[in-house]
Amino acid sequence: MSGVAKLREFVKSNLKDIKEEFDDHLHTINDNTSEIQATYEYAFRLEEKLKKLDRRLDRIESLTSGSAEFESVEDDSGIELNDYEKKIFLILYTASESRPVNYGQIAQYLGEDELLIRGHVTNMLEKGLPVQKRYDDGCVYLFLDRKFRETQTKHNVLGISQKTVKEFVG
Repeated sequence: MSGVAKLREFVKSNLKDIKEEFDDHLHTINDNTSEIQATYEYAFRLEEKLKKLDRRLDRIESLTSGSAEFESVEDDSGIELNDYEKKIFLILYTASESRPVNYGQIAQYLGEDELLIRGHVTNMLEKGLPVQKRYDDGCVYLFLDRKFRETQTKHNVLGISQKTVKEFVG
């Protein structure tokens, strides 16, 4: 093999090694970018939950300080329920504080699994809906905060349409 051929082979081999290193580096950058994106999305969701928690803590503070009224209708209007959560809300809305309902009763009425109902109620709580819980003989009973019921009645802060009510009743 001539000197030029050896030099050409040497350069070709080194360029191949450099290309492999660049490919490895590119792969690492892509992995890190994906991880950063996932972390950013998680942080964003966490920040939203912290904001909701802060609002709920403010409400709890106002309830314990003696002013049990909701600050304003606009504060509660940020709650958006999906259609299924609206049906659960209507069950809770029609149940009174003196006659609350449990997860099993809601599940039976809607013909769904109790675990599904528990998940939806948890979502509703995370969204800031003031669902109250009472524990009696190891069973959890649910009802809506009385002041929120009044606010919903007067201002329909959840935007529940008559069509949804009719579907629920009929």
